[in-house]
Amino acid sequence: MSIDEFRIDRGREFFIGAPQDPQLTPKAKSALASAVSEVRGIQEAHVPQCLIPGVSERPAQVLVLILEPTANADTVMKALGPQLRTVVPSGVVLDVWPISLSNEMVPAVRAAGMEIFRASERSSRPWWRFW
Repeated sequence: MSIDEFRIDRGREFFIGAPQDPQLTPKAKSALASAVSEVRGIQEAHVPQCLIPGVSERPAQVLVLILEPTANADTVMKALGPQLRTVVPSGVVLDVWPISLSNEMVPAVRAAGMEIFRASERSSRPWWRFW
């Protein structure tokens, strides 16, 4: 698995929805959710299907990471990349899109109904606080 940076131009048309024929099994989605939950800075993770006319050859599932406001995408990707190499099934190409909560794609990503992780599942209370 290689990680290449790819930017989508602002305002470009895109289609996002639930996949008809998912390339990720429930086991693979669970492994992805577990990997994502271990990386600080990720608020939500989704695996919708996406098509970008003129950019994508065909629809494919993508891992969309909605980052916390103070998170740095490069830092998050450096932490998550090695884990993805172990959990993404062989032969599956999975693009990863780290985006901010203010990104115009967030409503469409959420509407696809393919959420696999939400940070509220992780305790935000410091380990030393008991009350």
